[in-house]
Amino acid sequence: MPSAITSLPRNEATPITRWDWELWKRLADRGPDFGDYAIAHPEMQGPVPRGPIPSLRYTTSDNWWIYRWARNETGGNDSFYDLCKALVASDHWPAEGADFSWGDSELARCARRQPGPGNATQWRAWGTSHHLAHVMNELASPPAP
Repeated sequence: MPSAITSLPRNEATPITRWDWELWKRLADRGPDFGDYAIAHPEMQGPVPRGPIPSLRYTTSDNWWIYRWARNETGGNDSFYDLCKALVASDHWPAEGADFSWGDSELARCARRQPGPGNATQWRAWGTSHHLAHVMNELASPPAP
């Protein structure tokens, strides 16, 4: 995971390879435990700008999908609804949909434009919830050789 995502494009999903998972799959038969930093960079970040644009870090088997959405004409975080609509329409949205994790249920709710687009803390929590569920499912199945 990069230390910052501000250089990534807006209004589209950008894949970033999960090299940590790739390495673990190659070494799993040697017995190491799996551990990661979820959807955050391992270094502590300095001050975070107040009111970052709506964004989400979404885990799949091979990539993290980084969503950054420019604020729309209404301002605030309403463009997070559009971000979530793009996510649930994507090929990497889980087959279980909103039932996959608590975070996915919140993201699906936002895709339906139900009130409460959240804030950066909530977006991180929803992405982390999805990440943990995803990794647990991956670890429950032996890696393919």
